[in-house]
Amino acid sequence: MASLAHMQRMLAHLEKQERSQLELLSWKGPGARRTDPSTMPGQRFGRLLVLRRGAKNSRGCATWLCVCDCGSERLAETNGLKSGCIKSCGCLRREQLIKRNTKHGDCNSPEHRSWMGMIQRCTNPKDAAYDRYGGRGINVHPEWKSSFTAFLDHVGRRPTRAHSLDRIDNDRGYEPGNVRWATAAEQNRNQRSNIRITFAGETMILTDWAKRIGIPVNTLYSRITHLGWTLDEALKPKMRKRRASWNAGRKLA
Repeated sequence: MASLAHMQRMLAHLEKQERSQLELLSWKGPGARRTDPSTMPGQRFGRLLVLRRGAKNSRGCATWLCVCDCGSERLAETNGLKSGCIKSCGCLRREQLIKRNTKHGDCNSPEHRSWMGMIQRCTNPKDAAYDRYGGRGINVHPEWKSSFTAFLDHVGRRPTRAHSLDRIDNDRGYEPGNVRWATAAEQNRNQRSNIRITFAGETMILTDWAKRIGIPVNTLYSRITHLGWTLDEALKPKMRKRRASWNAGRKLA
């Protein structure tokens, strides 16, 4: 958050601006309509409720005693109230100033770094990964692009240090319903380069099939792509044993 001295300087500057605006508003040109004093009490202007008429100020302008929603009272000029220049006792201005100068406190968090990285690789042509993201049409949801808070509200905090940002469908962008925190193993299974095999009504990547039948991934890949084994031969245990015995016999011969 900004320093107290900086906040005080900003408030003083805003108050000076308000006074300048009121001076301009207080000038009444030819034919200007006057406000009926009897209609002002009970009217609401922003956070201010007009109670009664006050004394004229140093410029000879009529003022009104108003009570703010926060409970404070202040005198306000007629033109300032009616123009919208004055909307509160000053609390609204302070709240807006604090909001503008207060950071979310997550600038160095892993979530914020992931958010920044997501935007960079999708929008910055100079980013090393742009060709694989923004270059092929992967976009960031508009609300997430403009608001880290909106992004964090949807995806939540990173569960562990082993997790990083991942898209469930790699052909869709960073958008609600398509983003999660995933481990490296989970992301490896979700890469576009993975070979997916459907056998007996079940679809898995090559790595998971090799793990299920208990052989190295490279062996399974070689049998399917280079040796010409059918899926039945490569993935059914009995067929694998029969084919392996046949290959062993050929070597002995």
